[in-house]
Amino acid sequence: MNKKYLLALSILVGVFALFFIACDNGNSATSSDAIVDSVSISAASANVELGGTLTFTATVTGTDLSSSQKKVTWSIAGVDGTPAAGTKISSAGILTIDDYEMLLQLKVIATSSVDKTKSAEYIITVYDPGMAPSITDVSLDPATLTLQKGGTQQIVANIDASSLSGEIYTLTWSIVEPTAPGTTIESNGMRSAILTIDPDETLTTLTVKAVVDQDIAKIATSTVTIDETE
Repeated sequence: MNKKYLLALSILVGVFALFFIACDNGNSATSSDAIVDSVSISAASANVELGGTLTFTATVTGTDLSSSQKKVTWSIAGVDGTPAAGTKISSAGILTIDDYEMLLQLKVIATSSVDKTKSAEYIITVYDPGMAPSITDVSLDPATLTLQKGGTQQIVANIDASSLSGEIYTLTWSIVEPTAPGTTIESNGMRSAILTIDPDETLTTLTVKAVVDQDIAKIATSTVTIDETE
């Protein structure tokens, strides 16, 4: 009886062992199937004062990603130079600016912990609190225009500001509507951009938008009519 009992017990243990091995293999397969599509960064502002802090949030999208696989590694770099020793970003995405930071602009970088080839950047401007950005108005010139398919046009942003030189302001340009692949708006300096219309563009009108990076509430638009005349 004891021998039969021991035999039955050993068989039962073996079955459980196989079950746990199978489960472990299944989890491993799920982990290896994880695919990262993209990483994006958001923050409440695009500027931060000397000695100040700013919190960033990273969003990782993909397939079969667990919560731990949606984590990122944070880092910073200077747009033109090396940040001061006291300018750092924590593992939680909290950026601290050195009281004596000399760089005007910094790049905050979030890199996927699963796929190091997937990352995102966020450009911020560092300013002296005694010269805080104060933008009163922003507009685009021309505000309206007509452009033929295949044509190009320079658009300039006019920024009215006080307490700070307008030359430090930068803009993020975009086209509001979905367009053909060759219809683009590309930055052409600190306050201008080049609009190009795809020869096969199907839209008859579109909207160019410029957002001031140092004050994202300040937005200007330009309405473009596309001339279909060959």
